[in-house]
Amino acid sequence: MTSFSHPMRGAAQGYVLVVILRVVLILLVLGQVVFLAGRYRARVDLTSDQLYSFTGSTQRVLDGMDDRLLIECYFSPDDKLPSIYRELRQNLRGILDEYVQKGKGKVAVQYFDPQSDALLTEKAERLGLRPTRLSSAGTDALSVQTIWQGVRLRYRDAQRTIPMLSFLQWPFQYEAMFTRLIKELTAKSKPKIGVLAFSTDAGTGGMFMQQRGQPQGFTRFKEMLKGRYDLSDLDLNEGKLVPDDVSTVLLIRPKNLTDRQKYALDQFLMRGGSLVVFADSPEVDLSGQRSFMTRGVLYDAQDAKLKFVDQLAHYGVRVEDKMVLEMVEQLHEPIYLAVPGNLGQQVEALPYYYWFHPIANDWADERWVTIAAQDGDGRIDSDKANAYRNTFKPGINTSVAILDAVAKRGRGAGPGLFWPCPVALSEKLPEGVNGEVWFRSSPFAMVEEAQPNLDPFGPDPNPTTKVRNYNRFRSRIQSKFNSEPRRQVSLAVALRGTFGSFFTGKEIPPRKPPEPKKEEVKDPLAEPISTSPTTQPDGTESAPATQPDVQGPPQPGQDTKVDDKDKDPAPILQGKPARLIVIGDSDFLRDDLLSNAHAQAGGPIADERGIVFFALLLDDLQEDKDLLELSSKAATERMLNFVESKPGVEEPAEVLTQRENRKAVYLRTANIVVPVVLLVLCGLVVLLGRRAQKRAFLSATNA
Repeated sequence: MTSFSHPMRGAAQGYVLVVILRVVLILLVLGQVVFLAGRYRARVDLTSDQLYSFTGSTQRVLDGMDDRLLIECYFSPDDKLPSIYRELRQNLRGILDEYVQKGKGKVAVQYFDPQSDALLTEKAERLGLRPTRLSSAGTDALSVQTIWQGVRLRYRDAQRTIPMLSFLQWPFQYEAMFTRLIKELTAKSKPKIGVLAFSTDAGTGGMFMQQRGQPQGFTRFKEMLKGRYDLSDLDLNEGKLVPDDVSTVLLIRPKNLTDRQKYALDQFLMRGGSLVVFADSPEVDLSGQRSFMTRGVLYDAQDAKLKFVDQLAHYGVRVEDKMVLEMVEQLHEPIYLAVPGNLGQQVEALPYYYWFHPIANDWADERWVTIAAQDGDGRIDSDKANAYRNTFKPGINTSVAILDAVAKRGRGAGPGLFWPCPVALSEKLPEGVNGEVWFRSSPFAMVEEAQPNLDPFGPDPNPTTKVRNYNRFRSRIQSKFNSEPRRQVSLAVALRGTFGSFFTGKEIPPRKPPEPKKEEVKDPLAEPISTSPTTQPDGTESAPATQPDVQGPPQPGQDTKVDDKDKDPAPILQGKPARLIVIGDSDFLRDDLLSNAHAQAGGPIADERGIVFFALLLDDLQEDKDLLELSSKAATERMLNFVESKPGVEEPAEVLTQRENRKAVYLRTANIVVPVVLLVLCGLVVLLGRRAQKRAFLSATNA
């Protein structure tokens, strides 16, 4: 009997085989995807500021390593963190993992939990790492936890530690921190920068003799940046020149400069060095009870024949012996005063016109031009407005890479300046030299001679008297501002090119000042009595005496042989390409301001923007593009500013709050009304369009 297989059965078996084959192929493809994903990674950063992407500088630093970098992380477990910090910890882990991927085998990361083992805790403490206490609010109580988050980076025999790594919002902030440390570890040598700084002689005169303070010097910033650069004091005494291995000289608050020191700085510039001058005029004494007494800055020594301001002018820079006042209150670093209030003593922030930030604002904007061109009656002078449109410039020259980075890091603001002086380019720069203004005030600034006392409150401790004195201080400045023309004041300039020597055609100051000649005193009783200097006592003429051989040290007044080491090299009269930067303030680098020594008294306080600018300046002078690119990355501040206060106009806080509330109500109403109106208009357009189509259809049908 012949048997036949059912045709449907074979089809079913074939279908099952196809399904199995497809599943196997899909699994193989997925396995390949997983395998490739483990070895190769690709990410796309869709943020406008590229906040989650590494800069090219990090890759260049990692590519420059020729040995293995180990990053040891002493972290508390993620599940023990308060919930608000867990996502930030994940961002940190992602950044560290990115370093491993970018390192291509040269970077390794190890994680340790110091709370899991007493030996690990002891090791972390021995490395200088320390825990912190974080508080978090629960449903029924406030809990406080001890959290470890310290890091050690090891490269060969060198290491750097971060005792407690803060929880940061953006990944690029971690990148800026780690890449700098890696560059410090892997750099074969540090650039040598010479620092010639002159302290403020605090409390040295008059009524302040009895409360002499410590000299207000410039040492703290060197400690803050010592890992990145070799910042060492420069000795120009005894006629020394700037050593050949110094590439940059920082001249901070120059005082009592001798002609020889000016010559040393001139020759440094001629050989192609970078000279940065932090000028001041005048000095303000903050010793004792924050006296605010002023004294002029004497750039030149008493016996100097040449003036340092003339030397700067020869290079193309004008420094004025005056002070700059800023009237736009949004730019101010406030001064604080404790005043009695309804709830007890309250601290009030008041504008102080001598402390302010330059900002990356285009002052030629029509809004500011209109305000500046108004007269006392509110009418706009068209001629002034046209002139202002052509002359007003941005407060920060962001076309310069370093200043663009400063503006981004400072959220649009530059370093805080304290009692700055005007610094501008000469009307005609020397041949072969190019210059540009870095910082400017707003157009609502003025310049005045230094006042003997700049204390807005006065010495009386009575709060009511302090308020009265402050109002009088503010009224004086306001009255003067109303009578002044609108102008911008240049605060910092930079020049680059081949400078000519200031000492061309001048006498070169000697390495050592000439010693005064001592006259030889002769005993008249030891001389023979004679009527003629050539006649002997017996009356015979004597032959001319011959000089005896001189032995022993030379007598005073005789020429001495100069050692080769004491000889000056031939003066350079036309230099190599060099850089000169002059900034009209040095107080933002002072130790007492950087350490917040005057915080309890109400200021001044140098915030981090000053030291950030200074660090970026050093990076730029060393032409370190890697660090400059890192520092220029920042999150854009996207805040809506409801109202703008007019410069120089005293507006009570209550009035400003009312204006802000009215603007907020207007915007809320617009957010509700405008979409509704747009929807209605769209509906009308659709309705009218359909009616037109219907009429056309009916007319065609009737036809």
